Amino acid sequence: MGVFSTKSLQGLTLSVAARGEVLLHLVSIRSLRAALMAAPFFLFGGASLAATPADNASQDEPKRTRKGALALVVDNDLFARGSLDRDYSSGIEISYLTAPTQPPQWSERAIDFLARERETLETRFHFGLGHHIYTPEDISLEIPAPNDRPYAGLLYGSVGAVLNQNDTRIDQLQLLFGVVGPASQADSIQIAYHRLINAEDPRGWDNQISNRPAFELSWRRTHIANLVGDSGSPGFKVQFAPHYGARVGNLKTAANLGATVRFGWNPPIDITPATLKPSLPGAALFKPTAKWGWYVYSGVDGRYIPQNIFLDGMPRSNDGVTRRNFTGDVILGLAFYRGPVRVGYTHFVRTRQYDEQNRDGSEYGSFSVAVNF
Repeated sequence: MGVFSTKSLQGLTLSVAARGEVLLHLVSIRSLRAALMAAPFFLFGGASLAATPADNASQDEPKRTRKGALALVVDNDLFARGSLDRDYSSGIEISYLTAPTQPPQWSERAIDFLARERETLETRFHFGLGHHIYTPEDISLEIPAPNDRPYAGLLYGSVGAVLNQNDTRIDQLQLLFGVVGPASQADSIQIAYHRLINAEDPRGWDNQISNRPAFELSWRRTHIANLVGDSGSPGFKVQFAPHYGARVGNLKTAANLGATVRFGWNPPIDITPATLKPSLPGAALFKPTAKWGWYVYSGVDGRYIPQNIFLDGMPRSNDGVTRRNFTGDVILGLAFYRGPVRVGYTHFVRTRQYDEQNRDGSEYGSFSVAVNF
């Protein structure tokens, strides 16, 4: 991925990110308010519906589109230029997405805030478990440099919902809860892994961010427009998918705006990758349109982030860094599926998140596997 320079990427991504501060005026205030109001209905009512198939599912709909799915996502900066452990170093998440369910009657008012037509709405519930590791640039120092980010780990669980409106508009809602700090066991995991692969031990974990609870409520809406080909039909397609969203909590507070373009043969109906970790629910969502297919994609995502626990929650041994409120990503990826299995890879190139960061910003790769069953 060396063909990209972060200096050139910043001009592209920050032009998108600069809109983040006024994002809530660019998108529908009603939609954001509706998402935050609707979240509790879905997040706490979903568990009892996980095994309940939609009562009004069409009998002639392909059976494969009404299945639940498991997904495994593995992120690592091993795939970055130089293969360095720094910034967002690694992450793993396993999640389960239910088959389409019929929401209970008591949630109808909440659904109406988000859904245009109840008859074409497909609702699925998400349950996930994940772990993230963040490190400074120089892991050989026992006391990290005062102008570098701190060590940090995150262990979390998440519940959420994916609302698919006629395969053209998808809302993702999630409630995340977990712990940041030594209780996440990020130090033990990274040290053990480095010894397994005979890599240098990270020496500064005694100076990681202290234990604290983590919670976050997030929402994102993606519109899917078919530029070439029809939705749900096989053949060659070109699609454009703008998205926008927001998240609030002590983990991160942010608003984002971006878009993805993809093309391929028999691409499934699914969600392009979320670019602000932790990811939103839906990694397991893919509805095949044929027995096999592939697609490639590229996109940008700009964000306004006035609060980030991984940069703001400095330990006592560190004076802190100067966080940047506006950041952005450029992504490139490809995916292939055959039958009920989809595999994919996405490469992220991220602009600088704080002034003292390496001038190249950061990057990492993400592998994913999803299985319908």
